[in-house]
Amino acid sequence: MGRSPDELLKLWLSSLRHEKRASPNTLRAYGDDVGRFLAFQRGHLGGEVSEKALAGLRPADIRAFIATRPRASWKMRRPVPCARRASGAGCRDR
Repeated sequence: MGRSPDELLKLWLSSLRHEKRASPNTLRAYGDDVGRFLAFQRGHLGGEVSEKALAGLRPADIRAFIATRPRASWKMRRPVPCARRASGAGCRDR
């Protein structure tokens, strides 16, 4: 029998903590995001999510999750181009 999603999440967060030295805030944010993803997949796949089911996820399964998220949660902020910045801070040509 494979490991549960909760076990897999704990192992992954532990590896981030020790190997990548991720901050507590990063670990909490990643844990929250993956928790929401797993909860969605339980409904999407029609039952408890197994390690085998996670390994068999397809891009469409991930896109289905993203489509349910509020637009503001995945909207990326783009930096303001140097030409439009009033201060010019961080621009190489100034």
